[in-house]
Amino acid sequence: MTAAADVAAAERVVADGPSTPAPGPVRPSAGDRWASVPRRWRVVIVLVATVLGLELVWSVVGGVTGTSAPTTGPSSSFTTAATGTSALATLLTADGVGVVRATTPLDRVRPRQDGTLLVLDPSTWTAGDTTALRHLLARGERVVVAGSLPAAGAVRQLLGGAAPPRLSTAFGYTGTAGVTAAAHGTFAGVSQIETSGASFSPLGSAVALVEDRAGAVAVAPRATSPRLVLLANAAALSNAGLDRSDDALFALDLVGGRGSTVVFDEYDHGYGRTGTGLGALPLRWRVGLSLALLAVLVWLVSASRRFGPVRPAGRLLPPPRIAYVDAMGTVLASMPAARRRAAADPLRAEGRLVLARRLSLPSEIDDATLAAAAVAAGMAPDAISAIIEQPRDDAGLLATGRAVATLMDPGSGNGTGGVVK
Repeated sequence: MTAAADVAAAERVVADGPSTPAPGPVRPSAGDRWASVPRRWRVVIVLVATVLGLELVWSVVGGVTGTSAPTTGPSSSFTTAATGTSALATLLTADGVGVVRATTPLDRVRPRQDGTLLVLDPSTWTAGDTTALRHLLARGERVVVAGSLPAAGAVRQLLGGAAPPRLSTAFGYTGTAGVTAAAHGTFAGVSQIETSGASFSPLGSAVALVEDRAGAVAVAPRATSPRLVLLANAAALSNAGLDRSDDALFALDLVGGRGSTVVFDEYDHGYGRTGTGLGALPLRWRVGLSLALLAVLVWLVSASRRFGPVRPAGRLLPPPRIAYVDAMGTVLASMPAARRRAAADPLRAEGRLVLARRLSLPSEIDDATLAAAAVAAGMAPDAISAIIEQPRDDAGLLATGRAVATLMDPGSGNGTGGVVK
């Protein structure tokens, strides 16, 4: 028997072919997973990835070629190039003037009494800078702003609300400028200073201290002992111009000479802005990291729909019929009485049709003939009136509903829905 069973099993294998294990679940490919992401999120992910890629390429190229933006701007006292002012800092130190290089915002700068703050070619300007300079001027300290001046509104505030001068570079004169007669007492021994491509015209409420052929190069609210001096350009204070004309003497007179203190604003040249931690990273890297974080958040939001159980824990059931009835009752109760009565017309029409059918009468029969036939069949007169006549009030509306519901009751045994007395 065993041999016969083995032969039979072999014959079944030959007939049916070798059995193969059931295939396991097929893992979706990367393309399938990408296609399953909603289109709007795919667009967002592609845009963020493109920006991150461009940022990475820009950072790498800038680091290799050295084309990234310099830390300092023109007129920095740390810069030894022609446009820097390191020579001025050296000159002031040699002449007995205290030199401070401020790497904090202007509202934190605290020069000593009778000190001078030099704001030369600032790269940025805020409302806080204007407020800080106004406080320094109110304390009796000197402020010199040269080159890139703030907006006209800020200059107006520094001038106490007076009309500000207008800085023009369209017809600037490059060469030397002479000290005006009104300013000879302030700049004793100074005849000419270097100027380069900018001037003030018109002057507004300011007074010219130094002029060239195009206009004023240095202005102040008043000519004698000026506390605020605006320079159209910083050429006379630069490394390239300090040893020309009377520029060195002009710079010493401008800051008050021996025993005074001069504060160079280096914060607006990029110093002191890096901070610590993430703040020490370059701005482009911080932007890149922020975009990467945004991409992760977008991915989490797009994937959150798949979190949770695969199917609900229980079968979803429709709401109870009583909830529907309550909702309809609420809607009907909020209607005006006339609209509620008109809403019963379709119900009465359906009840009239059912009544005529049960009495074996045509549906287009008139009301009087239908009522007479219903009375003959034993139907209660009030039920006939509730179906044929339009209800006059809410009580009649309820009577119509009851009559039609009883008429349509399939359990009635008298052919008229059980409305016969």
